Amino acid sequence: MADPNTPKFKELAKNLIDKMKPVYNTLLRFDGIQVTGFRLGVYASFEVYVNTRMNTTTLGQKTVAAAIALNNNTIEVETEGLVDISAPEQPVKLNSMIDIVCNSSQSDKAEWKQATHEEVSQITNGTESIVTSQGRGTTKLTLNQTSGIWAGLITCTFRPELDTGVKILHRASFKLDVALLPQIDIFSDPQFPECGKDSTVVSVRVKCQIKNSTEHYAVHWIVKGNYSKLATGADVGQDPRSYDAQMALSCLPQHEDQPADMTCVFRNRMNQTQKALIKIHIINVNRKRCQAGEDWPVTKAGFTAKLRCEGAREGFRSRECDNNGIWGKEESECVNRDLFSISERTQVIDKGLGSVVLNAAKLFSRLTTATNNTESINSVSNLNASVNILNNMQNLNTSFNELTLEEIVKSSSNILDIPSPEVWRPEQPIDAQNNLSMAELYLASVEQLIRQTNISKEHASEASNVQIKACKLARCRDNVFGVNVSVDGQQGVVKMAGFKNLVNFLPPIQPDADPNSIVVMMSVDGKKEPAFNHDLGSEEVLIQFKLTNPRPRNREMKCVAMDVKGKWSLDPCVWAGPRNEGSCKCKFSSAFAILLSRNAVNLPALREITYVGLAISIASLVSFLMIECLVWKAVTKSVGLYLRHITLLNISVSLLIGNCSLFASAFPGVVSDLWCQICVVLEHFFFLAQFCWMFCLSSLLLYQTLFVWSDLSKGWYQGICYSVGYGAPFLIVTITFVSHDGGAEGEYYDAHSCWLTHHGMLKGSFYSFIIPVGIIVFINLFSMALVIVKLLNPVKGLGPGGRESRSGGHAAIRVLRSITILTPVFGVTWIFGFASVALDLAEGPAASAAYYIFSICNSFQGLFILLTASVGEKMVRDALRKRFYATRRPSSTKETSMTMQSSMED
Repeated sequence: MADPNTPKFKELAKNLIDKMKPVYNTLLRFDGIQVTGFRLGVYASFEVYVNTRMNTTTLGQKTVAAAIALNNNTIEVETEGLVDISAPEQPVKLNSMIDIVCNSSQSDKAEWKQATHEEVSQITNGTESIVTSQGRGTTKLTLNQTSGIWAGLITCTFRPELDTGVKILHRASFKLDVALLPQIDIFSDPQFPECGKDSTVVSVRVKCQIKNSTEHYAVHWIVKGNYSKLATGADVGQDPRSYDAQMALSCLPQHEDQPADMTCVFRNRMNQTQKALIKIHIINVNRKRCQAGEDWPVTKAGFTAKLRCEGAREGFRSRECDNNGIWGKEESECVNRDLFSISERTQVIDKGLGSVVLNAAKLFSRLTTATNNTESINSVSNLNASVNILNNMQNLNTSFNELTLEEIVKSSSNILDIPSPEVWRPEQPIDAQNNLSMAELYLASVEQLIRQTNISKEHASEASNVQIKACKLARCRDNVFGVNVSVDGQQGVVKMAGFKNLVNFLPPIQPDADPNSIVVMMSVDGKKEPAFNHDLGSEEVLIQFKLTNPRPRNREMKCVAMDVKGKWSLDPCVWAGPRNEGSCKCKFSSAFAILLSRNAVNLPALREITYVGLAISIASLVSFLMIECLVWKAVTKSVGLYLRHITLLNISVSLLIGNCSLFASAFPGVVSDLWCQICVVLEHFFFLAQFCWMFCLSSLLLYQTLFVWSDLSKGWYQGICYSVGYGAPFLIVTITFVSHDGGAEGEYYDAHSCWLTHHGMLKGSFYSFIIPVGIIVFINLFSMALVIVKLLNPVKGLGPGGRESRSGGHAAIRVLRSITILTPVFGVTWIFGFASVALDLAEGPAASAAYYIFSICNSFQGLFILLTASVGEKMVRDALRKRFYATRRPSSTKETSMTMQSSMED
């Protein structure tokens, strides 16, 4: 059936003609009918020749009759000759303005199309074309800048509406011939000609290459500067077409710094020209140069070599040779051919050739395919091209549909698969005018593309790195990639998008904080607005971020939003605090993220208070130990006094060594890791020992309070105290050290603070310290409470001298003195320590107050022990007087079985 000479073709064609000819030959001046071919289906194409104009209604009626004759088959009709078309003389100049007018008396509805050997495109209003109606049956196409894309068959078509239902198209066409001009690539071989020792001239070949074209160019050369001879060559090759010229350059010393300017000039049929210039520098014998290596040619010092990209890539590579003749880093502008083609297409998408919406959908589909292979686009130039494609598309003054949005999501997600931060962060910003980085331009472009998409209902689009949700509610609640977003007060469609990985490629958002979430974008409706140029609304956006990394204790989170200049700002947002650490409340803006502060909250003067307190505490403990040595015999005459001072002595020694270790590791960045580890072990052991001895002291005091006249075995109790005071801490520290990877940094101790690790609730070696301390402090509080109760209710008539209870005021004074004495030696101030563990500095003033109180009380603990347990005791003061004064005064204090009560009564 494809060959018109076969019997089958002739038979079927004759059958069709016999049925249709009796109908069409009734037309005035009918000249004949001919079947021109068959297509699969089976469809027949035929032509009817009429040597006069006819009425569309009549033609429609005849066509209906012919269809009936063919057993009610469908016939579609296209006519030529019923539409007049006027066109300018051919060819037309490039970038000229032309008008094409079509007239038809048959219909008013018209459309324009262009056909090339590649595709058929509808012509619409664009940056280079304007379609207007000139009255009944007349339409005009104005091309205000006739670029090369308009070369092809231009057709105007009228579509009359008939009651018969027959589809008839009236067409007229002509071939628009545009005189083209090429894009020229010019280079020399060699790039830097080398002059020999005795040479007076050196030869070089210059090539001008263009893409293959139907235009026939006249080419000539212009040479200026250092040259002695020129010989032009012929057109070489098909694609690319290359035009060569051979020239000789002078090697005389006076010409060394005078380059030859070589220009190739292409002239089209309309005498329009396009030029390309190259400067050729010679290298004399003694001139510095970079030697040839790999595929790089010999290059003159202080200049740059340039090579065309190879394979399926477009563009050039360059490499600088510095003034000392040393090669610099290679700079590549090579772009995958697919991306290069898409990028070129974005430059003409809105010129009026084809529907912008359909063209955009095709381009985004091509971009999705071109970016599917991450490795093939993992370079600065390819990423630059991909982001610029998005940027060019968002600059179109058009709206996209939901199908196009799907391709936008896929292609933009593929781009975020590029993992290399160095690719996203080249040395120079790609948008120098607005000083935007690659990631910032990407975000601005995708945000605007989403903003320009018409979404009239709830919608969801998702790819691996980009997710978009839309909701048409006054109170919008949804989530993207696990980030919950709530918007109040917005009327219309609220669009939100989440971007994985993008936050890792953005420039530093805040100098003292790191990103800790994905980037979330917000927009309303589908209206066109300049990127980052919309005012912050009064509506609030509540965002519950899914944190990338857990927030360490005492670290603040910072909520940021994009401001009108495309930069991140803290002003529109408020962090909800550590109790709801991923939550931000912001004014409505374009993009949001949450950051994690690099450093813990800094409390002013806390470190200085601690260091001063430690120094005073160490000095006080040394003084206490010296006093104990001086008065030891005088204050340990009874078993109770002896045991009490033994516990105080060990408390002081443990606290002294612990404080010295803490002071020795006060600057973690200076001391070595080994020294830091040693200090942490000593602090861990001796601070635990301090509390264990405090427990022994509270047990002793409680025993003496409850059993006033009971004897206590000195050796037995002393053995228990040493076992508890040093044995228990030794076991705890040893087990903790071994179980935390043998005391490894990060497991047992933290090198940044030279203290035990704390990774969260019940996580870290810190809890091997705080839990025993907590138990001991609780027991000591219980003991202290019993002692105070006993002081408020003394046993009448049983004390030495048979003294009765004194007044209530005196009892209150005794209680107050007891609390003052017992609080530091029992470690009760560590209640504030537990408060500082439970509270987070990010919570605000209450937590800060607990830290200050704890720091003051504990860093000055040695001074409190000196003042209350030594200098504050009358027995010790009397012993010191006897030691240093010749005149002895009788002691007014009797030893009792309860030493602490005796000292307080006095």
